[in-house]
Amino acid sequence: MTQMRFYFQPLILIFATFCLLKGGVWMWASPVLIFFSLSFIDEIFEETDDSEETQSSDSPLFLTIGLFLVVWLLFLLVVGHSFQKSGGYVPLDLSALDGLLQPQPLWALMGATWTFGMLGIAICNIAHEFAHRLTSPVRMLIGQWLLCFALHSSMPIEHVFGHHKNAAFYDDPVSAHRGEGFWFYMLRSFTGTYRNAFNIEKQRQIRNGKPLINLNNKVFVGYLMQASLIAISFLYGGLAGVLGFLGAAVLSLVILEQFQYISHYGLARIPGTPMRVHHSWDFSRSGSNSFMFNQTRHSDHHLSARKHYGELHKTNETVSYPFSPILMLLIVLFPPLFRKVVSTELDRWDTTLASAEERDFIHNYLTSEIGGRPSARPTVVLD
Repeated sequence: MTQMRFYFQPLILIFATFCLLKGGVWMWASPVLIFFSLSFIDEIFEETDDSEETQSSDSPLFLTIGLFLVVWLLFLLVVGHSFQKSGGYVPLDLSALDGLLQPQPLWALMGATWTFGMLGIAICNIAHEFAHRLTSPVRMLIGQWLLCFALHSSMPIEHVFGHHKNAAFYDDPVSAHRGEGFWFYMLRSFTGTYRNAFNIEKQRQIRNGKPLINLNNKVFVGYLMQASLIAISFLYGGLAGVLGFLGAAVLSLVILEQFQYISHYGLARIPGTPMRVHHSWDFSRSGSNSFMFNQTRHSDHHLSARKHYGELHKTNETVSYPFSPILMLLIVLFPPLFRKVVSTELDRWDTTLASAEERDFIHNYLTSEIGGRPSARPTVVLD
């Protein structure tokens, strides 16, 4: 029975397919369903008992990927068909869809774009899972492909070989500083991820005696992946298809960065010290765990990055958010409210969980007069 809960995403994708075929106001139904169903389940139902957790199969992951690709193609066909009917140029002749799809108004297509953007962040959970399968090049490649739907083709490289070494260090681009606003963080995280991934792959190519630009360079391959998705979007949807894909991808990117923002916000680790439970936030809830394949059990994931998603456990030994993940994403957009919501747990972290050195570091950071930055920063080691 435990395995059944990981089929939540496929059910949502089937519903999204139905909504895209129905058109009109139905195109706004999927994001509404995702928001309210997850919020309801998270707040009403208790967390899944850890004793029931065992290594799960990859069947729900591959089923989700297959259905997601169907939704993507259908999304492009809906946009392309509507655009073509309004006189817009689409390379393919989509007139054969006249009996199946109805041209949609702009407000409905915006709903379809919003839907696909939310589904794009959902599929990033599988991408993250596969990015850590270092013994399976095929799954790692699939993970990189899937993250292209959030314009983050370099994330698997920096996340696995950079962030997991440097999480909660001051110079880690993905670890949010205490008091740092989300939009500034997002810019720092996004650019830092691409920059660090480029440097990691550059060092790897040098060690292997190969030129920087070649098909063995995962960063370069990632660029080609993202370009190919844009090309396919144009083929099936014309300019509107490209804009729709990019709009959905940007939405996925923002939500992905919001999750990364709350994952280590305000915590600190001293260089040379190992990763501990208290260096990550947990936001483990029943519905979100099912929808996100246990990635909300973030502390355990950082302690054992190669654990299968079904083996991750919750912990009471770190800070945790008082609300469900999806509600925290909304709260993040209101900085004063976010700081108020997290203040109690951060105070607990400072007084009972952090080491003396970590407390001193946070104190220096908050009281520094040099641009709000501490006098001594941890050094990022990429290799």
